[in-house]
Amino acid sequence: MKIRDTARVILVNSDKKILLLKYTYPNEIFWLIPGGKIEGNETLLEAAKRELYEESGILNAEFIEPYTFYSEETYLIDNEKVFFKEHIFLAYIHNTEISLLNLNLNERNIISEARWWNIQEFIDSKENFYPKDLLPLIKKAIEYF
Repeated sequence: MKIRDTARVILVNSDKKILLLKYTYPNEIFWLIPGGKIEGNETLLEAAKRELYEESGILNAEFIEPYTFYSEETYLIDNEKVFFKEHIFLAYIHNTEISLLNLNLNERNIISEARWWNIQEFIDSKENFYPKDLLPLIKKAIEYF
């Protein structure tokens, strides 16, 4: 089984909303916090900041260090099981503008939307969210800021 180290970001804005990205695959649609694979010699924080910029256009978020949460999940990707070790940072931003212009070609094919969610919208939603333990993490993030 492949192992993938990732850095992710729970980004809270001044309205106490969380940024989530909508991933659309042929067999599944789900929402996920920004983040992705750690590349080369990147630190966890460098990877989190790079991924946040690539997936939202946001450069000036205030990050809490070190990473705040850790999650392990196994997902089926391209018919192969992949074990994800996810290091999740908390970050805050006043601005609510999002841009998907920095997505790479692969991301443009699967990320169909980015939007800010308040906690009640998240709780009431019938959508799929990852990581699966995201709700308690979001609650803690909102309480922190």
